[in-house]
Amino acid sequence: MGVVVAAPFCVAQICAIRVAVGAVLGTVAPEYGGGTRMAVDFKAVGHYFEQLRTDKHLSRQQLANSLGWSEKTLQRIELGQVDMKLSQFVAYLDYLTASAATAVALTAPPTAAPEYVDDKLVAAQAAGNDAALAALENALRAFTGRAVMPWVHHELAALALARAELAGNLRQATAVARRLFKAYLQYDQLTPFDYRIVARLIRYQPYAELRGLYPAAALGQNHFRWLAAGSLAAPVQDAIYRGLFDSALASGDVAAVQEACTMIQARPVAAENLHFQVAQREATAMLATLAGDVAGGERQLNQVMQALTMLLPEAAAKRLTAGMRRRWQQVLHLQ
Repeated sequence: MGVVVAAPFCVAQICAIRVAVGAVLGTVAPEYGGGTRMAVDFKAVGHYFEQLRTDKHLSRQQLANSLGWSEKTLQRIELGQVDMKLSQFVAYLDYLTASAATAVALTAPPTAAPEYVDDKLVAAQAAGNDAALAALENALRAFTGRAVMPWVHHELAALALARAELAGNLRQATAVARRLFKAYLQYDQLTPFDYRIVARLIRYQPYAELRGLYPAAALGQNHFRWLAAGSLAAPVQDAIYRGLFDSALASGDVAAVQEACTMIQARPVAAENLHFQVAQREATAMLATLAGDVAGGERQLNQVMQALTMLLPEAAAKRLTAGMRRRWQQVLHLQ
């Protein structure tokens, strides 16, 4: 009997699983940065597989028949007595409709999936947890001793940036961000994952240099040097535009700030993207202030901040409104 696939993975998920499974089985293909072996507890993986099967109310014989395997093979896999083939691993998870995230979670830390690692970085930084960032950094450094993959080195730099930001060390954060940004500039094209990190680096770059990375005709049209930024996830685009504004503000150039605010205003935004709608209203307030209507700009900004205090948890609202007040004070000093 052939494999019945209830909910097949998409191509991107299969690629993520191939890397994750390769890490588990110690057979990562060369094109995925392989050639190394990683330690893994096969008994733990087998136990998880057995749990997954029993949760679906399937006997070992029923599942073996459906997958076209022998019951003995399935038993040995669940007991952790045999190395699985990549096709077996994917078939098992796919048949039982496990998610790609589940497959990634089965790898021994650090995982071979960059998005998973970066999610952990972002969560730890948001929580102000430097210990978690340090642990992730140590795990990645150990990983570099077994495999050489560019994303790992980039993620290590992103970790250094996050830790410098938590420590309030602006000089170190700027140095790390500019060094990593220059490394990305060597690529002809960036992947969506690359842009996740690049978006966090924008604010540290001199605005005049950023200004040279996109043509004047493309202002507000989402086009950058490598690819159309409009193809990226909304949060990444949000960070890029906010980064451009922060960079312009740091330059002390009124024209640069006005240009960045205009780009933010002109960007089409989905109705559900409240985060960037707030940024657009802030940009409108900044433009009014720079045009000489200080009272009007302050009134608009206060309206936005009042709305945030009503919509968000207290801690998040305080953090966002404090940032708005700081940026508005900087704009006032440009007058």
